[in-house]
Amino acid sequence: MEKGDIAVISYTATDKTNDKVFDSTIKEQAEKAGIFNEKITYEPLNIIIGNKELMPQLEEEITKMKAGEEKKILLKPEQAFGERKAEMIKVLPLKEFISREIRPVPGLPFELNNMRGKVQSVSGGRVRVDFNHELAGKEIEYDVKLEKLITEKKDKLEAIKEKFFMGTNAKIKEEKNEISVEFNLILPQPHAKANFTEVVFSNFEEIKKINFIESLKRQEETKGKTKEEKKSKKVEPKEETEKEQTATKESKTEQTEKEE
Repeated sequence: MEKGDIAVISYTATDKTNDKVFDSTIKEQAEKAGIFNEKITYEPLNIIIGNKELMPQLEEEITKMKAGEEKKILLKPEQAFGERKAEMIKVLPLKEFISREIRPVPGLPFELNNMRGKVQSVSGGRVRVDFNHELAGKEIEYDVKLEKLITEKKDKLEAIKEKFFMGTNAKIKEEKNEISVEFNLILPQPHAKANFTEVVFSNFEEIKKINFIESLKRQEETKGKTKEEKKSKKVEPKEETEKEQTATKESKTEQTEKEE
């Protein structure tokens, strides 16, 4: 594999200290491990080689694989989520939690200055928080399958588009040294375009320009229904009944007699 190639992988990750699965791209494995989340789409991932999307050692092992191959990759703590560090355990004043309207209890996740931790204990006016990653200090095993390897430029651009603009029905077109991405009705998240641009420019030196086109088309069917609705709302001239015509004539006759 070369930098910029795209490895399509499925994997299941296990904490080897207790053989507990904590992550998987496979729905059945997630359900079996009791970690299934209905908000997650379970499917193989497109990994751009050299884009630092995986742990270095994990990516290195994947680059040695062939399409269709399965492999168990064991990572030591320093190759995975790092060793546990004593300095990552902090004692914070209780008022830090009270000011945020948080009632600290052991096991409660907590975030401070973009650092995620977990409350270990509460004693008096002090709260002990562990900011180490919950998998720090543990060996991790990844059971990986390389579903396929994408190396052709056209296919790579299509895969990168799907990676960043999934669900938008975006279309990509390449012309000489530039590409255009057109969105119809469903627009991408603001950061997605920036990430897409960075990846394309860093992996395709020949591409000098990227155009983003956002199109909103009038729906003819809706337009037609509106016209019909307008027609149905037209008020037809009211025809006078015999009684109404007689009453009108009598009213006119009375008015003439009064004038005389």
